[in-house]
Amino acid sequence: MQGKRIVGYDLAKTIAMLFVVLLHSSFYACGFKPTGLTCFVISFTVVCVPLFICVNGAILLNKKLDINRHIRKCIHTLALLFIWRFIHIVIYRFMFNAPSIGLSQLITLMFGGNVDGYLMGHFWFINALISIYIMLPIIKHLWDSNNWTLLGFICVPIFVFFFVTDGVRAVFDVTDSKFLNSASDSLSFVTALQPFGVYGYLFIYFITGGFIGKYLLNQNEGLFKHYSIRQVLISSFIVYLVSSLITGALHFAQCSKNGFNFAIDFGYWLPSTFFSTVSLFVLLISIGMLLKSLKILQISVFFGSNTFAVYMLHMFILLSLQTVTGIIQVQNFNVLVSLLLQFVLVIASFVLLSVCGEILKKVPLLSNLFKF
Repeated sequence: MQGKRIVGYDLAKTIAMLFVVLLHSSFYACGFKPTGLTCFVISFTVVCVPLFICVNGAILLNKKLDINRHIRKCIHTLALLFIWRFIHIVIYRFMFNAPSIGLSQLITLMFGGNVDGYLMGHFWFINALISIYIMLPIIKHLWDSNNWTLLGFICVPIFVFFFVTDGVRAVFDVTDSKFLNSASDSLSFVTALQPFGVYGYLFIYFITGGFIGKYLLNQNEGLFKHYSIRQVLISSFIVYLVSSLITGALHFAQCSKNGFNFAIDFGYWLPSTFFSTVSLFVLLISIGMLLKSLKILQISVFFGSNTFAVYMLHMFILLSLQTVTGIIQVQNFNVLVSLLLQFVLVIASFVLLSVCGEILKKVPLLSNLFKF
């Protein structure tokens, strides 16, 4: 820890946001060659959003909830959503030559709709956070009262409806069996039965993050009561590697059957994604406990505290990189060299965006846009 900050959380937020930029660069910067290896490598980024939600759960479920402050935070988050959507519209229109729009299209974009030339899909994450924040007082009440039975009634159905059902569907879909393909379609109604909407699966990550934060960081109970930090680190790394390889293999099978696609069907709520997310979170917390270098701790805090700025600004730099990544793509580089160059660009972009965020947070008025 550094002060009251938990370094493992900053590491997790940093990795999660770096994976977001890497994943979105595959869609919008167009630098990755569509190959099986690329498909497999990009599948490792699927933990990005679940990992960030785990961090939120670890923090929010393990500190006192001030309901008045929480209401203000919900209103503030909603206001930021509309302000940043408007900022994106203006920048897309005047810096990236997006088509001109009328009032009706402006309203559509402001309230979550789509218009050609305006890339707003990444705002779904803020919508998801707001849905979690709305439910937080209820979940926190159950959490503080140790009402594991009712929490189980929330988590078990969601896990079955999303992770189990759609995990089975994902496997059925990549087979050549018409019967299993048909069975997959028939199972689609199960997911619709769960009452938490399209973001329901994120509650599993949120609550799981809460458990990790509650028990893993307390060395008098939980894992560290029975195992050393190094044992936990090695075990979590093995689980992360195996589960990520399973996700990668499934993604490769999807691309082989249905054509190349950077996105993984059911990606965020595959069982393998759940295990890779949880194990990576545990791994990063363990690494944070072992870190002794003050410089490394300060770097992790720097990047971890600027993830919101990176998220809100990264689309602009990715669109600006299209020319550079286009040059990489048309060169006769082999796949490994192309991947390496793209990774370098993404990491450089991530660092630049973090520095910009740190600077902008010190500018009067503008700083309010990055307080999250």
